[in-house]
Amino acid sequence: MPKSVQENPAKCPLGPGSLPLHLWSYFRAPLRCYQSLAARYGQPFSVPSPFGGRMAVSGCPAHIEQIYKGRGENYRVVDTASGMTFGENSLGALDGEAHARVRRALMAPILRHPAHAAGLMRDVALAVCAGQSYGESFNMLELARTITLDVTVRTIFGILDEAERRDFIAAIHALRDSISSLAIFVKALRYDLGPWSPWGRFVRARTRCYDLMDKRLATAREQGEDAQNSVLAYWASLRDPDGAPLMSDAQIRDNLLTLSFAGHDTTASALAWGMYWTHVEPGVLAALLDELGDYAKTLDTGLLKRTPYLDAVCWETLRIHPIAPGSIRRLARAMELGGYVVPEDSLVMASTDLVSADPSIYPDPERFRPERFLERNYGPDELIPFGGGERRCPGAAMAFMEMRVVLATLLCRYEFRLCETRPVKPAWANGIRQPETGVRIRMEGLRDTGRPRANADPIAS
Repeated sequence: MPKSVQENPAKCPLGPGSLPLHLWSYFRAPLRCYQSLAARYGQPFSVPSPFGGRMAVSGCPAHIEQIYKGRGENYRVVDTASGMTFGENSLGALDGEAHARVRRALMAPILRHPAHAAGLMRDVALAVCAGQSYGESFNMLELARTITLDVTVRTIFGILDEAERRDFIAAIHALRDSISSLAIFVKALRYDLGPWSPWGRFVRARTRCYDLMDKRLATAREQGEDAQNSVLAYWASLRDPDGAPLMSDAQIRDNLLTLSFAGHDTTASALAWGMYWTHVEPGVLAALLDELGDYAKTLDTGLLKRTPYLDAVCWETLRIHPIAPGSIRRLARAMELGGYVVPEDSLVMASTDLVSADPSIYPDPERFRPERFLERNYGPDELIPFGGGERRCPGAAMAFMEMRVVLATLLCRYEFRLCETRPVKPAWANGIRQPETGVRIRMEGLRDTGRPRANADPIAS
């Protein structure tokens, strides 16, 4: 019998005690691991955490609601070394009033002009796909990364010449490729032992991003760039009541890095899964194309405002394959959760994996069935792909819009055929879960917009 905390007099949640054994089990099969622990110990259960101490985990909506309703002063920074990754001023490294102040500044500019943003997303998707050859298979995840990174760079940094745009894209690619998933979760691995060490490569890739951001920030200020042009220019324009800059250069730089790195890769993974499932399930593709018939003829993004089945496809994609396993908080004071006491300085997780696969909430949860989102509304404690509460993803609206616009544009403009012969499984990469194969797909040609039709064959489940 594994070591557990059953003997703890404070009535802590029960769970295994060995960190190495737990991590081995978890990273092999995250959902199966947590479902097994929930079946054995109930919810919440607890696990040893690589961030130190223990973490109480629950996918119960009542517990999720309680975690998300906790105010900022009840929580601390999850990983005290998180500033080593994206900087001491990044949103993830802050708590309390400092976190609230930076978050307010982050939220304001991301979707100030939704119609313009939607048009940009459509145009970038079409431009990237124009470079693909008909009849040749390609990696959908890589194509989606190209689209989302280009959109991210244009949205965050504004009007760039072609050389600047290429420099930013290359630098962010290098940053993504340099980081280790283990280093994200295990702070003991974050040591710079030179340019050939894993963390050393990351530090140097990050420095290159910082240099480009500093140069772009200086240019925006020198030229008096309109605050509406980009997130960077907007943040640089913010002033407090005394007229002083609301955000320091370090705060701007660290949070630009967070948006650049985290924003595009997660959306790209969701897009790759969306393309996968719409071609695994021909009925879904047919229903989606039927709803998008008018959009297919004009590609006027204004026609995507009332497309409930497109929304349902996107939500079901995020439900069946959560990009992140859950939302984690570190307690500044003890919390009562499900009849247990979670001690101060422990972690609590609202488990996206567990709640998304709960058959009492989502019947037949392993089936991709968008119709479930047309049949009922799910609460903010049941559908949590972007987290919740005061630390909900600040880019959630932009990410969901991009998923909708790009998926609709690709499916309406082109016919694709899935090249996978076996079901695609999720795999860890850069601290998130992505399609293990990247999703191999082939572009067959332009779609007949006068008579949209499904062209996919189901694969073995």
